Amino acid sequence: MCYIHDMNTGYRIRRGQVEDVISLAKLAAETFEATYPDLTKKEVKEYVQQVFSVTEIRAELAHAGIFLLVDSSDNLAGYSHLKASDAPSEVRALRPIELVRLFLVDSAKGRGLGHMLLSKGLRWSSRRGYDSCWLKVWDQNPGAIGFYEKQGFHIAGESQYTTGGMNDRVLLMVKSI
Repeated sequence: MCYIHDMNTGYRIRRGQVEDVISLAKLAAETFEATYPDLTKKEVKEYVQQVFSVTEIRAELAHAGIFLLVDSSDNLAGYSHLKASDAPSEVRALRPIELVRLFLVDSAKGRGLGHMLLSKGLRWSSRRGYDSCWLKVWDQNPGAIGFYEKQGFHIAGESQYTTGGMNDRVLLMVKSI
């Protein structure tokens, strides 16, 4: 297994395994709720139960692209998930891959870990023949939009995303790799 160690912070990045399913499902739910605090508890609970259940995360770990995990002292502090998927028409590439999620706990932000997760995931994707990466980001999340722009992504369009029965506007962002 390949690790990237950050000697300054004590964090490491490693590939997620099926054995990580329980802690990853917990982390995914917690970071989602922290990122979208304006959603009502009912909306969040329904969405989290559907998308971040142990069953769903186990299936994704086993079959859907790559999960990269950030951990420190055996505690997960963040993750990214890339997978092949049907790209929207705004993504003009021969073989695109989707960055489905990239989340960090608050205490891990600002340490370059998001950049490290993304860079490692894009290298993994490039080695497998993918030529671009696309993602959806909530249009009301300027921190994430700015982060992705700094990483070389550009806005290619917009779409709608349903979370807990609410439709939100999301931006489609793309980067050649």
